[in-house]
Amino acid sequence: MKFRREFSITRLALTLAFAALLFRAAFSYSRRDALVTIAIFAVGAPLNFWFQYWEILPDSVSFRNFPLSTVFKMTDVTYVGPPDDSIMIATGNPGKWIYVRTNKGERMIVVCSNPLGFIAEMKKYVPRVVHDVTG
Repeated sequence: MKFRREFSITRLALTLAFAALLFRAAFSYSRRDALVTIAIFAVGAPLNFWFQYWEILPDSVSFRNFPLSTVFKMTDVTYVGPPDDSIMIATGNPGKWIYVRTNKGERMIVVCSNPLGFIAEMKKYVPRVVHDVTG
């Protein structure tokens, strides 16, 4: 099952503002640079939103961020639940943030639009290590 990042108008506005700054900087050099900048953002911004998701399969949990991916085997997962360090709690809404940790010390931070659905899906495959997220 796939879980996508929640759409954020703030994130979209910041992306467009950054694109405008780059466009202005590139346009001051040449028209070709400005067109390349526009093309990069026209292709890259939608890819970043639509091709960024977390996927839970019976044998693995993965984070796909076009074109990269991080994959954890379910047998390696030792913790699924709310963040447990104060820095993460202080900088965001911990009710929507989920940690997935492995026995190798790797961690994945999940910030999807349906955290309770993510937890419910993980409970199907690794019920002993899943802790509820309130929010």
